[in-house]
Amino acid sequence: MRSWLFYAGVLGIAFILFATLNVWLRIQHVQDGYRMARLQSEYEQLQAVRRKLRLEWSQLNNPGYLEKLGSEKFGLNVPRQDQKLVIR
Repeated sequence: MRSWLFYAGVLGIAFILFATLNVWLRIQHVQDGYRMARLQSEYEQLQAVRRKLRLEWSQLNNPGYLEKLGSEKFGLNVPRQDQKLVIR
């Protein structure tokens, strides 16, 4: 009778440990899901910023856009002949 009680106690403790481990794993799984959703949202935001920066980079590499930007925003004009300096 005593050995039966011992085995029942060991089995009960094993069950409690297994149940605790199962709950802990489930909590970790849910937290990982939230973390993945947050990272996915951050990734999409970074991709949008990347697209905007690539567009701005391509505009700033376009001489026509730079000329238009200089004349409209900064009031710059093409230099006159007497304003040009040749450096050798």
